Amino acid sequence: MKRAAAIAILVSVLSAETVHDLETIAVSADVLVPQGEQRTSVVDSVGRFEIEQNPESNIMDLLDGKPGVRKKIDCSVCNTAQIRLLGLNGAYAQVLVDGLPLFSGLGTVYGIEQIPMVTIDRIDVIKGASSVQHGNNAIAGVINIVHGPIPEKTAGYLKLSYGSHNEQNYEGAFSTRIMPSGTGIQTAFNYNTSPRINMDETPMMDLAEFDRVGFSTRASQWLNSKVELTADVNVGFEDRFGGTESANRTTIGSYVPDSSWVDSWGNTITQEAVYQEYVRSKRVNYQAGLKSDITDRLKNETRISFLQHLQESWYGYLDLKAEQNLLCLVNDFSLDLEKHDLLAGTSFTRDAFSDNRSIGTHEYNIPGLYVQDIWTPLASWDFMAGTRLDFHNVHGSILSPRFAATFYGLENFIWRASAGRGFRTFNLFSENHSAITSEVYTLEPNDTLNAERSWSFTLNGQFAKTFSERFGIAADLTGYHTRISDYIQETYKKEFTQDGRQKVMYQNLDGSMFTEGLEGVVTLN
Repeated sequence: MKRAAAIAILVSVLSAETVHDLETIAVSADVLVPQGEQRTSVVDSVGRFEIEQNPESNIMDLLDGKPGVRKKIDCSVCNTAQIRLLGLNGAYAQVLVDGLPLFSGLGTVYGIEQIPMVTIDRIDVIKGASSVQHGNNAIAGVINIVHGPIPEKTAGYLKLSYGSHNEQNYEGAFSTRIMPSGTGIQTAFNYNTSPRINMDETPMMDLAEFDRVGFSTRASQWLNSKVELTADVNVGFEDRFGGTESANRTTIGSYVPDSSWVDSWGNTITQEAVYQEYVRSKRVNYQAGLKSDITDRLKNETRISFLQHLQESWYGYLDLKAEQNLLCLVNDFSLDLEKHDLLAGTSFTRDAFSDNRSIGTHEYNIPGLYVQDIWTPLASWDFMAGTRLDFHNVHGSILSPRFAATFYGLENFIWRASAGRGFRTFNLFSENHSAITSEVYTLEPNDTLNAERSWSFTLNGQFAKTFSERFGIAADLTGYHTRISDYIQETYKKEFTQDGRQKVMYQNLDGSMFTEGLEGVVTLN
């Protein structure tokens, strides 16, 4: 929420502690040492401290403006948005929660802003092809929302913020350990509300009215010193209403013609006097995980998640009732050898979407296998090679290799290069929901679309220098090139329906599409 004036109140109670255990670049004596996923990827992390200090109430606004990250408003009526990475729209970035892909279709359009930030430990923005570990849609990169461990001590947290237009945000959490079992329990809530706001003299309101509420409960239990069991339940609701200033909830689903005319193609176009968009959605997510240290070097982690997203909405006089069920299962093994970090695993995703207008109905079953090795032949070099094989029930077998190299042997400087293959299965709802659900356009039927395939290349350099205890400089420069074959594009036809909606068709293009760019940031401390 970017606002002209805001008041924020932060309250911590019951010996609350904030833990900042980020796997970021460590700067020691001006020598850059990559840690965690930064060993082979370009990663920007937003930690718990920045989340607490930032007045934004959702992840979209929090990440907007970070290097290579942009928020794009898709619908000026109901204010849906997407997160763009490396010049590509949001459908090319995979959004994860604790490493699981929980957002597709309905969730990509309406779910990301509903994620409560009160229990998030950090958000990792991983740029460039990441399909080996994360699979479908991770072409431009990955946004991984990570929850930290439940604190050992009893802790509480409360945040209240108010905006100049009476926008309100309330969130809180409480966690404790039950002794002597050591069971950790954390509960949290969030509530965001805003009225409709008109910032100019036009009939259309600029910001939609919304009410969002979420609840979550997390539990963890160490079965012994090497095995931990976790379980999470998250429930979210949203009510969103936007449109012309004259619209209200009694006009939902109605059609009030104002004027009509005949266009140059001989089609009669009718314009409404009152227009509104109304969305109600409910999301329920269950997660469970099991971590075990088989030996000091061999570790195993199994995670499973089920998410159901229900939506009932009106776009003018057109209604949409939709349901999406998403099941994810991941099991991987990591082995730490002297000069090799090996990772191997299996995954399964079931994505089922249905609606009353059949605009994006599908059932995807995607089992996958992946293997990756990070090799450190010298103290200042990391090399990574990995591949993933997915068996898509619609698009067949899809192979996604990735290669990367990192050099950090120079004082003040680190260099990375990577190349990776990716793929994306098309989802009509998340691609351009405005063209599909509004009264302005109507979707023309077309044959099953091929999956998009891509090659992505990134080159990154980072510099850090400390001049004194109070002054230092850091710089980050990234160049990227992504080439996509079977690119899917909409075609707006010069044909209209009886009620004035323009016909739209989606199709795979011959040849390829590419995007490239150069971005950088300099920070003075």
